[in-house]
Amino acid sequence: MSIRVVLPAHLRSLARVNGEVELDVQGPATQRSVLDALEALYPALCGTLRDHVTQQRRPFVRFFACQQDLSHESPDAPLPQEVASGAEPFLVVGAIAGGSIDSNGGNMQSISKTGLWAGRILSTLAILFLTVDGAMKVAKARVSVEGTVELGYPESVVFGIGVVLLASTLLYLIPRTSVLGAILLTGYLGGAVATHVRVGAPLFSHVLFPVYVGLMVWAGLVLRDSRLRALISPNN
Repeated sequence: MSIRVVLPAHLRSLARVNGEVELDVQGPATQRSVLDALEALYPALCGTLRDHVTQQRRPFVRFFACQQDLSHESPDAPLPQEVASGAEPFLVVGAIAGGSIDSNGGNMQSISKTGLWAGRILSTLAILFLTVDGAMKVAKARVSVEGTVELGYPESVVFGIGVVLLASTLLYLIPRTSVLGAILLTGYLGGAVATHVRVGAPLFSHVLFPVYVGLMVWAGLVLRDSRLRALISPNN
């Protein structure tokens, strides 16, 4: 039977092919039989999709067919009939920040649209709060200056704290640096927790408030970023 396979751009370059690949698969159409035929026809792809020893799927590779994510299905499970008949292609997808990219550069999410939008909303709320907080510190708004001084910091550091917060938030906003931004924001928010603990502030309304913001930062990022979902997935 003839199986149509679509590879991402970097693997097409490695295999030196353009467009779809057509494979003659002997026996039942499964992930294993398709990948075996693909690697036999294009030896340069050996080890790029599966581990050489375990034959397990590489963590940042996903398999799609008929708008279904088949990445965690058994390698020997039959593929959809549409794929076996050649009516629909078997898609090999490489994961990147914010989702997965197909061979034509389009988005193919391995998470539901609801989850994706939830991530965007959480990230937006966190960004708005942190941006306003940072901007008020940079502008040395009276409420920010008074609040910082009450926490035991000199007025002279308010501007610098605001710059650090805005820079970290900007890095979080940019997809390519979002993980770095989240890490920096986690450090900033951790300092805020320590400061509130030191002055004996109320637990739920003050001490834990930076924790709430940090959870929004990371939850939003995980829902938007397939790299993080792949890292924490127990099935990788």
